[in-house]
Amino acid sequence: MNTTRSSPDLTDVMNRTYAIPGEVVVGTDMAAVLQDGQILEVECAEEGFEDLLRCANRIKILHLCPPFAEDDVRPFQSILDRPLPALEQLRLTGSLSANHIDHNPASRAPPTFHLRSRNLPRLCHLVLQDTFVEAEPAVWSSLRCIQFRLRLDAPCRFPLAKFLDGMRSAVRLEQVEVEAYLDGPESRAQPPLRIVSLADHRSLWRLCLSDHPAVMTELMSHLVIPAHVVELDVEGFYTGALDPIHILARLLPRSKDAIAVLREPTAVTVNVGSQVLDNFFQISNNSGQQAMNLRILHCLGISAGALFKQMVNALAFLRGAPITKVDLEGVMAVMTKEEWAMGLSYHPSVRLLILTDVFGAPDNSFLTVLSALATRPAGPQGPLLCPNLEEVELDGTCNRPRLLEAVDLCLQQRAQAGAPKLRRLSLKLRTENAQWARGGSAAQLARSLQSRVTRFCWNVEVVAPSPQPARGF
Repeated sequence: MNTTRSSPDLTDVMNRTYAIPGEVVVGTDMAAVLQDGQILEVECAEEGFEDLLRCANRIKILHLCPPFAEDDVRPFQSILDRPLPALEQLRLTGSLSANHIDHNPASRAPPTFHLRSRNLPRLCHLVLQDTFVEAEPAVWSSLRCIQFRLRLDAPCRFPLAKFLDGMRSAVRLEQVEVEAYLDGPESRAQPPLRIVSLADHRSLWRLCLSDHPAVMTELMSHLVIPAHVVELDVEGFYTGALDPIHILARLLPRSKDAIAVLREPTAVTVNVGSQVLDNFFQISNNSGQQAMNLRILHCLGISAGALFKQMVNALAFLRGAPITKVDLEGVMAVMTKEEWAMGLSYHPSVRLLILTDVFGAPDNSFLTVLSALATRPAGPQGPLLCPNLEEVELDGTCNRPRLLEAVDLCLQQRAQAGAPKLRRLSLKLRTENAQWARGGSAAQLARSLQSRVTRFCWNVEVVAPSPQPARGF
């Protein structure tokens, strides 16, 4: 390594600077000791590895950065083949060495390392970035946190069957993050998959799984996830080959009994922000224990409005579930009256409906849903849409009196159809029509609405439209 500074001997640095060494990072041409933000560089190569091996029994955190060439990996494996009695955290990051910089990284398989429990008695945190491991069951059983990732163009991936076998042994796990790491079901080399129950993984509270939709279907269908896993993030990659609604479908297991929250969900939250990358479809229940967050990643090829529409349509996946709360945030204007009627008709038990418009279309942000709420989707003799509705919250833009008039008309028509009186109606409104707001007519209309709808609602909260900067799609 070229440097103008003198590089201290690694053994000397560790002996005179620390009673217990901090993190040790090893690459193809350098090693560094980090503690309290201080970095001390030394020559690595042959001499650096020897110095590192002499200090092996004192290292607590080790970061190896091997290249993709098998011959260059052997010195790194030699470190792991020695006893590392103090090692608690191991990070293996694959990289292209200077000798192979002209080669196509997509053609190089991630290097594989062998981990043996006798050498790693205290290992509890394993991070793999563009690397594989062959680990004994005893190594898996000691782990408390795993983070596995591969680059998207990797030529091969880790067998799903091996990952499931490792998860079966890893009963002490607390947190799991796996991204684009696993082999898909189309691989002929895959042995038959066995279902893994995480019921005995009593310390596991966070599970974040991200991959291509086909892989996620197999993975989620071979895990039994109990309620003590309170944070469950399940993410699929958008490539344009599948519509978002079909990606969401593949993030769910084939049997809903496999995941605690899916057995009796009571709440659905959909959020598609102005940045389309910020999206989730959350399923939860009254216990407050487990929430399942479905997300679509890398979805730059689809608009926020189109994604919101498909996520609302995905309410069909929970048809028949005792859903009492639906909370939707997105581009309301893209939804038609018929689409609202279809999506909400799957959940007649809804009592609380929260709608937040993130963009604020001038005239029709909430008009279509208000019109749908006054209809009978199954026909003249069928039930009213959301017949058990008790609370409604609308948060968005109101530029003209038309929206407030539509609220009044909706409640009148529901009352005439026999709907019970609402317990609460909340309108939080903003406007881009500054003249209307400052002239006082908007506040006057809001007060008028509040007095009129008390016939149909016990508690009415209307925040009069106030000016806001104009925003667009």
